[in-house]
Amino acid sequence: MKYTLKGVKTFESTVNKNTKIFFESFYIHELKLNFSFVSSPILFREFSMNPTLKFFIVLLSNMKNVQLKFSKYDITNKHLLTSIFLSQLTNHYVSQTYSHKQVLKIVTSMDMFGNLSMRYEELKEAFY
Repeated sequence: MKYTLKGVKTFESTVNKNTKIFFESFYIHELKLNFSFVSSPILFREFSMNPTLKFFIVLLSNMKNVQLKFSKYDITNKHLLTSIFLSQLTNHYVSQTYSHKQVLKIVTSMDMFGNLSMRYEELKEAFY
Protein backbone atom coordinates (compact mmCIF):
# COMPACT_ATOMS: atom_id res chain seq x y z
CA MET A 1 0.00 0.00 0.00
CA LYS A 2 1.34 3.43 -0.91
CA TYR A 3 0.47 6.40 1.31
CA THR A 4 1.20 10.08 0.96
CA LEU A 5 1.52 12.32 4.02
CA LYS A 6 -2.20 12.93 3.73
CA GLY A 7 -2.62 9.17 3.48
CA VAL A 8 -0.71 8.64 6.72
CA LYS A 9 -3.15 10.96 8.50
CA THR A 10 -6.05 9.04 6.95
CA PHE A 11 -4.48 5.73 7.96
CA GLU A 12 -3.91 7.04 11.48
CA SER A 13 -7.52 8.16 11.88
CA THR A 14 -9.10 4.97 10.51
CA VAL A 15 -7.03 2.43 12.49
CA ASN A 16 -7.42 1.93 16.21
CA LYS A 17 -4.23 3.14 17.92
CA ASN A 18 -4.21 0.07 20.17
CA THR A 19 -4.17 -2.33 17.23
CA LYS A 20 -1.01 -4.41 16.99
CA ILE A 21 0.53 -4.82 13.58
CA PHE A 22 3.09 -7.47 12.69
CA PHE A 23 5.82 -6.42 10.30
CA GLU A 24 7.61 -9.31 8.68
CA SER A 25 9.50 -6.83 6.57
CA PHE A 26 8.76 -3.12 6.19
CA TYR A 27 11.25 -1.04 4.25
CA ILE A 28 11.34 2.51 2.93
CA HIS A 29 14.31 3.18 0.67
CA GLU A 30 16.57 6.17 1.08
CA LEU A 31 14.67 9.30 0.09
CA LYS A 32 16.05 12.25 -1.84
CA LEU A 33 13.98 15.38 -2.21
CA ASN A 34 14.83 18.21 -4.59
CA PHE A 35 12.62 21.27 -4.55
CA SER A 36 12.50 25.00 -5.12
CA PHE A 37 10.04 27.51 -3.76
CA VAL A 38 10.04 31.12 -4.89
CA SER A 39 7.58 33.90 -4.10
CA SER A 40 7.55 37.57 -4.94
CA PRO A 41 8.44 40.11 -2.21
CA ILE A 42 5.66 42.27 -3.66
CA LEU A 43 3.20 39.90 -1.98
CA PHE A 44 4.51 40.95 1.44
CA ARG A 45 4.21 44.72 0.90
CA GLU A 46 0.58 44.78 1.92
CA PHE A 47 1.06 42.94 5.22
CA SER A 48 1.42 45.18 8.24
CA MET A 49 3.99 43.39 10.40
CA ASN A 50 7.36 43.87 11.98
CA PRO A 51 9.92 44.61 9.19
CA THR A 52 12.40 42.11 10.64
CA LEU A 53 9.78 39.38 10.66
CA LYS A 54 8.77 40.30 7.11
CA PHE A 55 12.44 40.04 6.03
CA PHE A 56 12.72 36.49 7.42
CA ILE A 57 9.44 35.44 5.84
CA VAL A 58 10.68 36.69 2.46
CA LEU A 59 13.94 34.74 2.95
CA LEU A 60 12.10 31.57 3.91
CA SER A 61 9.80 31.88 0.93
CA ASN A 62 12.69 31.86 -1.55
CA MET A 63 14.45 28.52 -1.50
CA LYS A 64 16.23 27.30 -4.61
CA ASN A 65 17.48 23.80 -5.36
CA VAL A 66 17.09 22.39 -1.86
CA GLN A 67 18.40 18.84 -1.83
CA LEU A 68 17.43 16.85 1.24
CA LYS A 69 18.41 13.23 1.90
CA PHE A 70 16.81 10.86 4.36
CA SER A 71 18.15 7.46 5.36
CA LYS A 72 16.25 4.22 4.94
CA TYR A 73 13.64 3.05 7.44
CA ASP A 74 13.57 -0.67 8.11
CA ILE A 75 11.54 -2.89 10.45
CA THR A 76 11.86 -6.67 10.44
CA ASN A 77 9.88 -9.23 12.44
CA LYS A 78 8.29 -6.88 14.97
CA HIS A 79 4.90 -6.48 16.58
CA LEU A 80 4.07 -2.81 17.12
CA LEU A 81 1.04 -0.85 18.19
CA THR A 82 -0.18 1.41 15.40
CA SER A 83 0.46 4.52 17.49
CA ILE A 84 4.05 3.44 18.26
CA PHE A 85 4.75 2.58 14.63
CA LEU A 86 3.50 5.98 13.40
CA SER A 87 5.43 7.74 16.16
CA GLN A 88 8.68 5.93 15.27
CA LEU A 89 8.21 6.62 11.57
CA THR A 90 7.51 10.30 12.19
CA ASN A 91 10.44 10.68 14.58
CA HIS A 92 12.79 8.97 12.12
CA TYR A 93 12.17 11.57 9.41
CA VAL A 94 11.58 14.64 11.59
CA SER A 95 14.86 14.13 13.48
CA GLN A 96 16.72 13.94 10.17
CA THR A 97 14.97 17.08 8.93
CA TYR A 98 16.25 19.06 11.90
CA SER A 99 19.78 17.64 11.74
CA HIS A 100 22.49 20.25 11.22
CA LYS A 101 23.25 19.06 7.67
CA GLN A 102 19.65 19.37 6.47
CA VAL A 103 19.13 22.76 8.16
CA LEU A 104 22.37 24.00 6.58
CA LYS A 105 21.12 22.91 3.15
CA ILE A 106 17.84 24.77 3.69
CA VAL A 107 19.53 27.94 4.97
CA THR A 108 22.12 28.02 2.19
CA SER A 109 19.42 27.56 -0.44
CA MET A 110 17.96 30.97 0.46
CA ASP A 111 20.74 32.70 -1.51
CA MET A 112 21.82 34.96 1.34
CA PHE A 113 25.44 34.04 0.53
CA GLY A 114 24.79 32.44 -2.83
CA ASN A 115 23.72 28.81 -2.97
CA LEU A 116 26.60 27.33 -0.98
CA SER A 117 25.36 23.77 -1.27
CA MET A 118 25.50 23.97 -5.07
CA ARG A 119 28.95 25.59 -4.91
CA TYR A 120 30.15 22.76 -2.67
CA GLU A 121 28.80 20.15 -5.10
CA GLU A 122 30.46 21.93 -8.05
CA LEU A 123 33.80 22.09 -6.21
CA LYS A 124 33.52 18.48 -5.20
CA GLU A 125 32.95 17.45 -8.83
CA ALA A 126 35.87 19.60 -10.00
CA PHE A 127 38.42 18.13 -7.59
CA TYR A 128 37.34 14.49 -7.33
